[in-house]
Amino acid sequence: MEGNECTDKEAKKAVTEDSSNIRDLPTFLRKMLPRSKSMVKWTHYEKLKHLMQKNWQKSKHFNRMKETDPTTPSNKYINLVTELPRKLASILSQLRMGHTPLAKHLHCMGKTNSPICPACLQSEETIHHFMLHCPAHQAARQTL
Repeated sequence: MEGNECTDKEAKKAVTEDSSNIRDLPTFLRKMLPRSKSMVKWTHYEKLKHLMQKNWQKSKHFNRMKETDPTTPSNKYINLVTELPRKLASILSQLRMGHTPLAKHLHCMGKTNSPICPACLQSEETIHHFMLHCPAHQAARQTL
């Protein structure tokens, strides 16, 4: 046990104190150690991921998307839309961000006079209302 403690102590000393002078080392140990190509790639990817996360949090769409999918940005969504045709992936993105040609969003952009649903005139035409509650679209929901 004493030998292990001594070895452990020397190993810690080697890590925490200055290394040997390079001239004192044998010539084959004077070269820099090779870097792992996969580790360099992984480190670069992690830095990019962190930078993307910081930029995304500064985005004006962050708060809205955070409510829809708190894991955004993530590979989960990318995997979800990868196999979809571009048109469907675009529609899904619009729905997730709330950028749809519905009265509520169009009113916010100044394109319509009212956010009220033109089909039922009962409440604001939001994605939630349009897809789940609008009585004018009840038949379409039943068909689906």
